[in-house]
Amino acid sequence: MNTNVSVNSCPSKEELDEFLKKTIDNPQRITFLTDHLSNCAKCQSEVASSSEVAASTTLFSLNDPKIETQVNQELSVPTQVIGQNEGSRAKDTQPGSATEIFKSVHSQNYPAKIGDFIILRLLGKGGMGLVLEGEDPILKRKVAVKILHPEFGLVENNRLRFMQEARAAAAIEHENIITIYQVGEQDKTPFIAMQLLRGESLADRIKRGPVPVNEIIRIGLEISRGLAAAHDNGLIHRDIKPDNIWLESTGTDLVWTRLKILDFGLARAVEHTDNSMTGAGIIMGTPYYMSPEQASGLPLNLSTDIFSLGVLLYQLVTGSYPFEGRTTLAVLNAVTSALPKPITKIIQPTPPALIQLIFKMLEKTISLRPKDCHQVESMLQAIQEGQSPKVPTVNMGGRKIAPWAGGIFCLMLLCLFGFFYSAIFPQEPIHVGLLHDLTGPLSQSGNSVKDATIFAIDEINARGGIRGRKILPYYEDGKSKPAFYPELATKLINDKKASVIFGCWTSASRKTLRPTLEKLDGLLLYPVQYEGMEESKNIMYLGPCPNQQILPAVSYAVNVMKKKKILIVGSEYVFPVAASEIIRLHVKSLNETSQSMVEILEPPVYLPLGETQMDEVLARVVKDEPDLIINTINGDTNTPFFRVLRGQRKFDKISTISFSVGKHELGNLDHASLVDDYIASSYFESLESDTNKRFVAELHQKSIISITDAMATAYCSVHLWAKAVEVAGTEKSQKVREILKDQSFEGPVGKIWFDPESNHAYRKFFIGKLEADGSFKIINLENNNPIRPDPYPRYKSKEGWDKFLDDLFNKWNKHWQPIIGNTAVN
Repeated sequence: MNTNVSVNSCPSKEELDEFLKKTIDNPQRITFLTDHLSNCAKCQSEVASSSEVAASTTLFSLNDPKIETQVNQELSVPTQVIGQNEGSRAKDTQPGSATEIFKSVHSQNYPAKIGDFIILRLLGKGGMGLVLEGEDPILKRKVAVKILHPEFGLVENNRLRFMQEARAAAAIEHENIITIYQVGEQDKTPFIAMQLLRGESLADRIKRGPVPVNEIIRIGLEISRGLAAAHDNGLIHRDIKPDNIWLESTGTDLVWTRLKILDFGLARAVEHTDNSMTGAGIIMGTPYYMSPEQASGLPLNLSTDIFSLGVLLYQLVTGSYPFEGRTTLAVLNAVTSALPKPITKIIQPTPPALIQLIFKMLEKTISLRPKDCHQVESMLQAIQEGQSPKVPTVNMGGRKIAPWAGGIFCLMLLCLFGFFYSAIFPQEPIHVGLLHDLTGPLSQSGNSVKDATIFAIDEINARGGIRGRKILPYYEDGKSKPAFYPELATKLINDKKASVIFGCWTSASRKTLRPTLEKLDGLLLYPVQYEGMEESKNIMYLGPCPNQQILPAVSYAVNVMKKKKILIVGSEYVFPVAASEIIRLHVKSLNETSQSMVEILEPPVYLPLGETQMDEVLARVVKDEPDLIINTINGDTNTPFFRVLRGQRKFDKISTISFSVGKHELGNLDHASLVDDYIASSYFESLESDTNKRFVAELHQKSIISITDAMATAYCSVHLWAKAVEVAGTEKSQKVREILKDQSFEGPVGKIWFDPESNHAYRKFFIGKLEADGSFKIINLENNNPIRPDPYPRYKSKEGWDKFLDDLFNKWNKHWQPIIGNTAVN
């Protein structure tokens, strides 16, 4: 390239081609070429006819033939800034030390600090900016620091647009939109500190080969969710394309766990009408992905992003663009006046409903497209679940049948072929294990959770399984005996090739199973509330831990119910005994901080699992006169406990709070006699969400009348696992358990997801009062947000709780519940 071109002469064709291909790094030459092209008809004609016109990097003004360029960094945080005329530069700004920053980068001597962040290394650079890797010295969190080149920072509109990107993205909090940590200026140079993402752009993913259909649907779903959040906040993106979509991964194999929408540099408020930053008639965006109204320089609304998403989905399905041309002007003309190219070739069999939705999104008339991204999301969700969503009928207005109809017919034939091929040559099913107490004193609880687990598996299988593979469950009965669990787990993992185990009810069974599970490197999804004090890379804990159930329940009893004398009654195994210690320490803390003077009536009453005699409980109630019983009984023993306690009216003034009771255990009782009884839980059947109402109705149709927290959680656990398998592309537990950490599921319990540091789920806390009809009235629905799990209560260190458990284990002769003779108590 000739770098000695006079500022007054036309650039060579070679330099114009370099300009169009974005390979010029000199900011002064970029500014000169931008300004020159604004005024030189000869060069404008040269550019318009050039085969090097990059449709992905050119912006046009319809009012004059000016061409402006943008530079996109192929980084986790793409940079996008617009060159301006020399006359629009701010007169009172100077480069200051911003120039020194760039000089130091080129000499590999990076600035020590930008804003609050220590700079570690250069991630990427271009003619208009840099992206550096930084670290928050307080939080020890890695960030990407994006700064504008001082040459362009001198231009006020460039700085405004650069900062606009930060403000637009920072205004939206959503898992599918990149997170902004800080926005600021350092010596006249603006910077943005944002989430440092690992993985690859969708553009890079496309280069690696065809994207599977199930992944295309998932990509569309996550983009539509992110855009819906932006639109709900009054912002349109205006530049949806593969370069601005990031597929975030946690490992080195590029199996992505979450999608992020990047680069809100072109985003604007929907109601914003000021053209001072763009100029009247300026088309901003990327021609291949522009909507007709965007390509025409017309005012935009939310529908422009829907059109761009339709282009992106078309590209993923077919491997080409719906609108093409030899030059950028030809592309823009096709976008505004031509029908999308008919689909005569697809990369792989694709649901006809998806093709129909894509063409619906590509309608020229805004009113004929889906009304918003929420509608796009719901239709994609239905397609993902194997349904055929109703796409609103297009008003054909006397037009001929669209040229893509034949493509859809061929596509349907391909799908039919795929169906019959799958029927003749079915794929190997995914084996899973169900390990529950189906007989013995815990059988009611165990069978109910098993039923909910099977319901979820049947639901997934009904819509085609996972990547076309059905789930095949194998059942084993723990018989309410924890000692049986290691052998049964070994059988499921080694003999049945189960990739995951759903199950366990008591902590005794889980803890007895854990060493074997870790030795075999298996995966357990545990759905029951428990005592905490445990972490394992092989177990995902979905039930509430102490700070999500026990601690807030005790606080409620003391602070709201004003209880003063508490008797603890529980089963005799690790959970109730550990829970008692947590309750003691929490009450002690409450007494010290609020002078509550609450008394724990020692010692607690512990009953063997399956016990039916309540003499000891009655004796303690008569002797100590508690005003509250905290009930940590598990299983069938709950029935005689409530029958005896509520069978005598003199005990009506004693309240109870239970943790493991449902309609199963209370079904044979007179509910009218249960006068002051509460349940602390993360779920109640009476929750009013549409998802829960559907879940409850469908289980009732299957004659499953009572639905507990553990049942709803078990149902969610299967769907979370299935999502992780879908993402991982394999059911192998080692891969799936890492992917699980980044999954979420909106189910009957609400949204459930994991804290990746502890493998425990975020859960809500509810208090429900038992009503005379047997239902539970939730009394703390307002301001109820999911609680981050803290499996180790703050009253002891992790080492302190480990010692507490070790002492129990040794006291019970290396078991997690007392033994009688040679048999653990059942």
